[in-house]
Amino acid sequence: MKRSTPLVQVLLSTWNGEQWLPDLLESLARQTYKNWQLLIRDDGSQDKTLKILLEWQAKHPDSVSDLIMANQCVGSKASFSHLVKKSQSPYLMFCDQDDVWFPEKIEMQCEALYALEVKA
Repeated sequence: MKRSTPLVQVLLSTWNGEQWLPDLLESLARQTYKNWQLLIRDDGSQDKTLKILLEWQAKHPDSVSDLIMANQCVGSKASFSHLVKKSQSPYLMFCDQDDVWFPEKIEMQCEALYALEVKA
């Protein structure tokens, strides 16, 4: 029997991250686990962050569940808290704008989580 692959929502808060976002987004696009979506909140960027995010969303429309463009900078803690409240997924992963993820990151973390759930 094949195990189901529940939706994983990757929470990303950005702020003036244009120099890092292309590498991060490329690493997300290479994930081996396919049932994931990006939930993004921009914290009032004044660089090309929004342009990069909107272009990526246009190329990968099924991979972005929402792009929230805030007018006010509230800081990363409050921004991520907003994303947690907005999420509807049973599984969340937090992502920083300067991360680069290994292709198996979501898959490996899900497998570890599933193993813990089976023991519980």
